[in-house]
Amino acid sequence: MDKAALVVEANTPILELADKLLNSSSKYRLSDGFVITQGQQLLGTGLTYDVLASVLAIERLQTEELARTNERLQELTITDPLTGLYNRRHFNEVVDAELKRAHRGRASVGLIMLDIDHFKKLNDTLGHQAGDEALQKVAAVFKSCLRRPSDYCFRIGGEEFCVLTTGNSCESAAAMAETLRGRVEGLGLSNPGHPQRIVTVSVGVAISNGARDLAAEIYARADTALYKAKSTGRNKVVLSDIDCLEPDHHA
Repeated sequence: MDKAALVVEANTPILELADKLLNSSSKYRLSDGFVITQGQQLLGTGLTYDVLASVLAIERLQTEELARTNERLQELTITDPLTGLYNRRHFNEVVDAELKRAHRGRASVGLIMLDIDHFKKLNDTLGHQAGDEALQKVAAVFKSCLRRPSDYCFRIGGEEFCVLTTGNSCESAAAMAETLRGRVEGLGLSNPGHPQRIVTVSVGVAISNGARDLAAEIYARADTALYKAKSTGRNKVVLSDIDCLEPDHHA
């Protein structure tokens, strides 16, 4: 190695070394070497090329870490922190996109709205921690029932949830809604304020069969059906579309 080779202390940060070797005014070539020392002791030698390779590796790792961080931040902005389901903000984005896609492909979109019955009484009698645990367990049931990438589940506020499903007929959307209702009832979670003394949900279903429905329109129809389910006994599924048969349900 040339006697005039650069001498580098072993604890020199790699980016500081890179600045010396690779800046625009540097006289060093990629094939040039340098000496690595610790005090008066010679530890070894290196090549400018190796420094460049290290810097590129660091930049790649930093880029990947930044991408992962951005992805995580994006996930946090669309996720409900308590249940892990998508939040209302993401619902507003997804339902518009799915309705437009369905209209282009002449497909159907099903909107299933679910509300936990007598949830305030659960909080009042068992406390908010029990209420939060019930929300988490109900959300887990909903999530476990989704089978396709085109199915979404959201917590849209308080004890209210929504499932968005595409490509289903009125009957299959109603069957899915009944499955969700039955699974929650089957958990047997305690709710002393409920006439059945367990946690149940009321469900409203609306279908867009290829028509150019606005998100607000299909949401309003599902919400009206949900209100009917709540006002006619709870723990049941009600369809907003008059051409669909009501599924079997427990009063």
